[in-house]
Amino acid sequence: MTKILLIVKDRTLSELVRISVTNTCGHFLEAAADGIEAIEKCRTNDFDLVIMDLKLDGVNGSSLLAQIRHLVGAYTPLIGLASEPRHFNLLECAHVVQKPFSAKELHHAISSCLT
Repeated sequence: MTKILLIVKDRTLSELVRISVTNTCGHFLEAAADGIEAIEKCRTNDFDLVIMDLKLDGVNGSSLLAQIRHLVGAYTPLIGLASEPRHFNLLECAHVVQKPFSAKELHHAISSCLT
């Protein structure tokens, strides 16, 4: 089973992603509510995919993205969730899904990263 790390603070967004990932795709999802928790989880676990909100309270999204990329390695795909994607260094991301998004859009991004 594929192990995915989800980094979001917003509960509504978290629930949409959780439903999409577990029901539609059948993957295991582990959540982190902030950047500190995400970094710790990346240090202690191996993930097949990381999905992260690029705008978290109290943290620079680009900086966190670079830290996560360093911890998970170059071959682990990252999907960024952003309302304004142009503000981030998107070279770190395999895909960027623009908010608001549908479960179908997210499922497509996940499927393309894991095939």
